[in-house]
Amino acid sequence: MNKISKQKEKTNEKTAPTSEKYFGSIIYTGKYTDRILKTFNKHNIKVGIRNKQPLIKQISNDKTETRNKNNQNGVYRLDCEHCDMTYIGETGRKFITRIKEHENSQKQKDDKSLFGKHSNDHKHINNNLTEKYKILTIQNNMKKRKLQEQLEIIKLKNAQRNLINSNTNFQSETLFQLITKTSSGMDNNTI
Repeated sequence: MNKISKQKEKTNEKTAPTSEKYFGSIIYTGKYTDRILKTFNKHNIKVGIRNKQPLIKQISNDKTETRNKNNQNGVYRLDCEHCDMTYIGETGRKFITRIKEHENSQKQKDDKSLFGKHSNDHKHINNNLTEKYKILTIQNNMKKRKLQEQLEIIKLKNAQRNLINSNTNFQSETLFQLITKTSSGMDNNTI
């Protein structure tokens, strides 16, 4: 109000026409905002409404978790329907895009994906992979995603699961072995 009053005084000093309108903005306060706007309108003051939420808070309202999981990226698992083989993969693209590539590799009988190669070599037809794959972790950060993939592979290796993955030995394996043994040996009282 003070700002608008000062602006009004300055224009009166310049002998501006009395029909001139003055502008300003107020923060939206809920049900009382309409009453305030009516009062300003009576005094020939046009007022806009602005959000009270700071810009940083608006930006930080990340909607990633509310997006469809198929449209995110991270680490996933594919199990062969015909044998006990498993593939652990990571992708920086949408899960659904990567899974469709595995399906296409199988259909086109090429070796563009290890899962597709396994299916073709053993004549295993895995249908509807887009409905059967499992998301293990949603992760946008590439380094974290690669480490998570390694950890999942090592977990399955420890569980004596047969893996389709070509690389199952990692520099970080000793550390992951220690972590997985320590965490599996803990009971609820030690956590």
